[in-house]
Amino acid sequence: MNKKSGSAAAKYDQDRKGFLWIIDIPPKYFGARNIQDISSRSKESETLFPPYSAFEVLALEEDSCHLKALPYRYEEEVERTASQSSQTAYA
Repeated sequence: MNKKSGSAAAKYDQDRKGFLWIIDIPPKYFGARNIQDISSRSKESETLFPPYSAFEVLALEEDSCHLKALPYRYEEEVERTASQSSQTAYA
C-alpha cells in the first residue's frame, strides 16, 4: 500500500464528486481574465476575478452554483457618464 492511498486526503479525492461553478460574465465586464492556458486543470475553464468581486447568486444546487458577475461601481459610473455625454452632444 502506498502512503497516499491510506491517507485521509486520498480518501477525500476518491469520494468527492466535485462542485460546478457557473458564472455569467456580462459584456464589457472589466476584471475577469481567462487563465485556462496557465491552469493546472486543462480540461476545465478557469477565470480569475480580482479581489472583492461581487456576484449575484442565480441558483444553488447540491453540486453546483450559478452566479452572475456584477459590475464594479466604477464601470457603472463610466457608462453613465459616457451616456450622459452622448445625450448632451445630441441635444
